[in-house]
Order: sequence, then C-alpha cells, then structure tokens
Amino acid sequence: MASAGYEEAFFYAKGEYQEHLVSKVSQHLDLQSSPEAVRLVDLGGGTGNFTQALVDFNCLKQRPLCVDPFQEMLDRAVGHPSVDTCCRGAVEFSQEADRRYDRVLLKEMVHHVPEEQLSVLYAGLARQLTPGGVVLTCTRPQEVDYPLFAAARQVRLTYGCPLL
Repeated sequence: MASAGYEEAFFYAKGEYQEHLVSKVSQHLDLQSSPEAVRLVDLGGGTGNFTQALVDFNCLKQRPLCVDPFQEMLDRAVGHPSVDTCCRGAVEFSQEADRRYDRVLLKEMVHHVPEEQLSVLYAGLARQLTPGGVVLTCTRPQEVDYPLFAAARQVRLTYGCPLL
C-alpha cells in the first residue's frame, strides 16, 4: 500500500467532495444527535484523513478509532491530532470480544473483504455495537458508465479502487 499521495487523490482530498461525504456520513450515522457521547470506529480508515474530517466538522467529541491493516497508512494517521489508531484487518478487529462502539463506518473498503468473510465481519461488528448502535457501509459503484478524468483513473490504478 502506497501511503504517499493518498490524501491528495480526488476521492480522499479535502474539499467539496469530502465535505459532502462528511455531511452524508454524519446524517446516516446520526452523529449530530449527541456527538459528545458517540464512540466511532472508522474501519479501514487508512491515513485517518476522513476520520479527522468528522472531528473537524464537529461531528464527534470523543476520539474516534481509525483501524487499518497497513501500518504505513496508520503512520500517517498519527499526524491527525484527534484520531487514535489500531493496526488490524477488518475481520480480525470485528472478532475482538472486548470492543464496544456506538458507530462503525466502513467507507470505501468493503470490497477488500473476501465475500466468504462478509457475514463473519458484520456478525462480529453487530456484537461489538452498543444498543441502538449503527454500522454504515458506503462505497462507490463497482462499475460506472461515465468518463473519468485522468486523476480518478490513477486512483484506481494506484490504490486498486474498482472504478471501472
């Protein structure tokens, strides 16, 4: 996994697109109802860029946990002042019985989980949730029928994003 340049890619950079996603994620996870009480896990959170954005836009008051299987990505996440990190794969993390969270975000990462492990992943996350907790999976379509500009194609080639 190449972490250099990851946050500068269109789909991960600061700006209107990220602000739009923060708004939608905040809405679907109901983060504004009581941000001081919400404990969030960003599963597959990479460099913590989006995780920190949730804090920056006042969606969270408690330190969120950014979980990623690549230490190289998490090494960049420690530069975000309000994000804790954990180096684990998603399925492995979901099986840790002592974990408890109110919200879990799987943003643009579920395609990395083998299909035969999806039920194990989601069952484990359900066990970790507090009563009334929410798991949100968001992803871009696997196949798109519109032309992509060169930088978007490069994200796909560099990071393995299934855009085409």
